[in-house]
Amino acid sequence: MFKHEQQRVSIKRNDILMTRIGDIGTCRLIDWDVRASFYVSLDLIKENKFTNSAFLACFISSIYFKKSYIKELFMLLFPKKLI
Repeated sequence: MFKHEQQRVSIKRNDILMTRIGDIGTCRLIDWDVRASFYVSLDLIKENKFTNSAFLACFISSIYFKKSYIKELFMLLFPKKLI
């Protein structure tokens, strides 16, 4: 099972794991070589050539991001009904 999941989605150095259930918005920059899989309660944010992962991890950890993220998530879960 692990080998299958790692072929499908692999965590690499400079990727970010972020919680999306429970303690919403807590993140961890993967700054080491790792051989692991992750559970559905985490989001995997992949590094790319347009993003500085260390900066993004700091931004995700900010109060501004967490409040905005939770507000958007709340709106998706409980959308306003138009009258």
